Amino acid sequence: NARRRHERLDVPLGVRASHDASRPLLDLLEVAESVEEPEDERPDDQVEIAPLGDGLGATPAAELAGRLEIRGLGLFEGLPHAPARLLLVARLRPAGTIPRLPEPSRWRAHGRELPEFPLDPADVAAPEKAAWARRAALGELAQSAGAFAP
Repeated sequence: NARRRHERLDVPLGVRASHDASRPLLDLLEVAESVEEPEDERPDDQVEIAPLGDGLGATPAAELAGRLEIRGLGLFEGLPHAPARLLLVARLRPAGTIPRLPEPSRWRAHGRELPEFPLDPADVAAPEKAAWARRAALGELAQSAGAFAP
């Protein structure tokens, strides 16, 4: 339905990875900063980041909007899509580089900030850790030490 295409979605988090990091988990939305690239060479997991309300939002490139490839099934088209409000950013890192109690960190873009936390994409508990981080970023959980501590 056309109305659903324009609803705003809340996305649990964005994922920032260096070029040598492992691919993000399927349960997470990968967010890459917008870069100038030829239209025919744009990665299919890239989104544009821009101000959205008082925060930041992510939108797919026009040629990818409403499309989803599922390995083994094919390419689906005409799916509902809308700008996604970003709530926090996961910085992908190998487990050995993540401190036991990380300091709070902020990711900045377009003059706005989002909470950022380290995440090992190979960790089997990564989706659960991301869910806890989301709840902490929303103020549903409190920390006395760690990435979301005051």
